[in-house]
Amino acid sequence: MKFNKGMLSASIIAALGAILTPSTVLAHGSMEKPLSRVYNCAQGDIENLQDEACLAASKVSGKSTFYDWSGIAQGGANSDHLAVVPDGKLCSGGNSYYDGLDLVRNDWSATPIHADENGNYEFIFNAEPAPHRTKDWIFYVTKPGYNPLEPLKWTDLEEFCRLGGEVPLEADKRYKMTCPLPDRDGKHVIYNVWQRADSPEAFYTCVDVDFVQPILGWENAGHLIANTELVAGDYVVFRLFDENFSDAETIRLDITAANTAPEQWAYDLALAINAQSQLAKVGVADANGNIAPVKDATTNSVYTTEGRSLTFKIDKKKGGEPTAKAWESALSYEKGALVGHNGKNWRAKWWNQGQEPGTAQWGPWEEVVTTTPTPVPTAEPTPVPTAEPTPVPTAEPTPVPTAEPTPVPTAEPTPVPTAEPTPVPTAEPTPVPTAEPTPVPGIPAWDADKVYTGKMQVSHKGATYEAKWWTRGDEPGTGGQWGVWKKL
Repeated sequence: MKFNKGMLSASIIAALGAILTPSTVLAHGSMEKPLSRVYNCAQGDIENLQDEACLAASKVSGKSTFYDWSGIAQGGANSDHLAVVPDGKLCSGGNSYYDGLDLVRNDWSATPIHADENGNYEFIFNAEPAPHRTKDWIFYVTKPGYNPLEPLKWTDLEEFCRLGGEVPLEADKRYKMTCPLPDRDGKHVIYNVWQRADSPEAFYTCVDVDFVQPILGWENAGHLIANTELVAGDYVVFRLFDENFSDAETIRLDITAANTAPEQWAYDLALAINAQSQLAKVGVADANGNIAPVKDATTNSVYTTEGRSLTFKIDKKKGGEPTAKAWESALSYEKGALVGHNGKNWRAKWWNQGQEPGTAQWGPWEEVVTTTPTPVPTAEPTPVPTAEPTPVPTAEPTPVPTAEPTPVPTAEPTPVPTAEPTPVPTAEPTPVPTAEPTPVPGIPAWDADKVYTGKMQVSHKGATYEAKWWTRGDEPGTGGQWGVWKKL
């Protein structure tokens, strides 16, 4: 069973807060605005990852990486970050549990950002489940010319903002930090370090961003990434969500032999969105704010109506797998939207709301029918009768009488008395005193009254153990495979 910090109920968290002092509460967190690499992968259905980069990371580190999105830390950092986080391991914070986040790829989902009228940007750090007193926050950004297809190193970064413990904690356990945004263009990585003041522990966060120019009336929601070759009969669906993550628009593009290449179906999908959507445009913006698509797999951006907090997702489907979320009377549907209702799939012919699919012959919905080829009957072969063989009578053999054997009497054996064995007294074993295990040099002995957090090591009964998560009073070596301690 995977340990999911999200499984902790409010009552358990409250109980922990009641018995632990502020200096011993487990601290975790990650950047929420813009979304960090790990926190982005943790959004939505972790068991059915759709993002190509997140899926690749899960194959390296497992999906538990994203359930434990808030734990990228080094317990003994004490501000010496270069000593505990080696080059090429920055996004995992030097913690092998998160190795998948260090994959060298150019398709990590990047959040578009730009400075406000004062040249600043507000970062929001989610410090759930428990914030801590802060020594400092350090923000780095990759240098101009950064190559995402090479491992990220400390020398690729330059610091652009540093804040101390004066950053206030909001009631919702968020830290909001305003920093001057560096002069950059295009995709980069912002690297954040949070050093605690009440412990040597520090947290590390990789944030993939895309520095963009603002366009009046529009918000850049990110790039339309087409990194997959499709086949004729497949289809892709552009899904636009409102601030409540409900479907605002759904636009479908069918894949034919002419647009299987990523750059082509991305371009065709952009054209379809621009023709049908009332809330989004896709393309590259020029100096005058005009947005037009280009034939490229990764260059086009999705622009959404300013002030609406809209987000989008691209679903790729195999032929015969229509996207059909259940129809809801309260939702509005754009032309091309697909829904499921009464066991059938339906596609909207035009915008509508509250009009139930299948109730009007000339209504806004048309049934989506998957065509099944008509089977061609196979001619039954004409049976050829098989001639019955003429039976040949078998001669009965003449029986030969068997002579009865003459019985031979068996002599009864003479019984031999068995001597009773002489009992031999068993000597009581001399008890051997058990030697106390020798503590492992350099590793502190486990203390039942002490609180341990993830990756802390102890020695117990001659062995070394490492804590998987927060614990107190759980004896190493007694929890089995799913216990809190891992034997090293």
